[in-house]
Amino acid sequence: MDYAELDRQLLGDLWTSEALWDDLAYLCDACNGRFAGTADERRAADYLLGRLRAHGLQRVAAEPFTMRGWERGAARLEVTAHGLTFDLPCLALPGSPGCDLETGILDARRGNAAAYTALAGSAQGQIVFNSQDGVSRAEMYRAASEAGAAAFIFSGAQPGMLVPTGSVGKDLPAIGLAHEPLTRLKRCLAAGPVRARLVLTCQVHPVTAHNVVAEIPGADPSAGWIIAGGHYDGHDISQAAQDNGAATAVLVEAARLLAPLRGRLQAGLRFVLFSGEELGLHGSYAYATAHAAELGDVRAVLNADVLAQGMPVVLQTQASPALADWLRALPLKQLDAVLNDDPKAFISNSDHFPFSLAGLESVWAVTSGGPPGTGWVHSAADTLDKIDPRILRQTAATVTRLLLRLAAEPEGLPRGLRPPALVQQLVTDAGFEPALRFSGRWPF
Repeated sequence: MDYAELDRQLLGDLWTSEALWDDLAYLCDACNGRFAGTADERRAADYLLGRLRAHGLQRVAAEPFTMRGWERGAARLEVTAHGLTFDLPCLALPGSPGCDLETGILDARRGNAAAYTALAGSAQGQIVFNSQDGVSRAEMYRAASEAGAAAFIFSGAQPGMLVPTGSVGKDLPAIGLAHEPLTRLKRCLAAGPVRARLVLTCQVHPVTAHNVVAEIPGADPSAGWIIAGGHYDGHDISQAAQDNGAATAVLVEAARLLAPLRGRLQAGLRFVLFSGEELGLHGSYAYATAHAAELGDVRAVLNADVLAQGMPVVLQTQASPALADWLRALPLKQLDAVLNDDPKAFISNSDHFPFSLAGLESVWAVTSGGPPGTGWVHSAADTLDKIDPRILRQTAATVTRLLLRLAAEPEGLPRGLRPPALVQQLVTDAGFEPALRFSGRWPF
């Protein structure tokens, strides 16, 4: 197919419309962080439903699901060291239970299982924190829990008193601590033993959240579907502009631009805006379970998560060789995209992963890194002003043109679900089994 005329039509509309920015501004300014199960999330869902209907998509609906919700309360970390008692500012991590405990503090350094093995059991009953980068928050939290810690501190590395956030999913109390209080805590420990009292009044309780779904049917029903997804929920401490308001607005804009071209699409485009991602991929797991009987008709999954910090758009295939081959044949430089099919690019902490577990091939569309000091994800500084409208438009152009090609010429895309034994091997080889068992999501 000659895409030149279609691209001119899409790009002309994109660059002369304010719809993309208006959508992002509403999601950030009117809906705040869109935290799952809250009035902000419901306001965002209603807005997205209205926009998708106005753009002429079909089967537009909100699909409710129940998940492990969370309500923030006060957080206090009172430290006693070398004769002084003082508070260090902190925030409870979403999903943490409440607590009131007093015990010692221990530096677990990288905070992984090997670090706790080296501590020879001394983490039992202690408040532990990481002081070196290298492993994920989820891995550190799991290691602390399995080592019998009393509480977990997740520390930030970026200066500016930015307390990091990020969800936890078990019964171990957890807080975020900014870089500057962390360095003070380390100085205290260097001078001798440190004790602390940690008081959290947050609550864990069930909530109802909503996935937002809409479709552009393809001209050939036998060609199947492309799922274009991304989460619209964010964290409660910011506007969640980079993660994931920008990608949500990009997907809605792609739906607006592609709806008039439905006669040129062979495969259908199914847009799914997930909630509950930040508390543990709840929306995408719920969708994959509810629609399990339909997944065999899905040719590929594109998950847009954390976009518009920089260009080009990075296409990270998720242990998906057939999809990588298909993407590699595209004029990626002209599309302002690059392909990353390194096996290490397979990740388990975004909304493509439940589909990978079901046997589908998927790609994570993610931003190139912006200039130093522009990564505000999972902090209070993730606000609308951090988004450059030009980069947002460039990102939308790449994602829209990619979806056009996926749906217009799906020949060569994989068909059917991969066998469970193969999926199990891929997941095991990637090292995801311990985390899935810890979270109760090991499916094999």
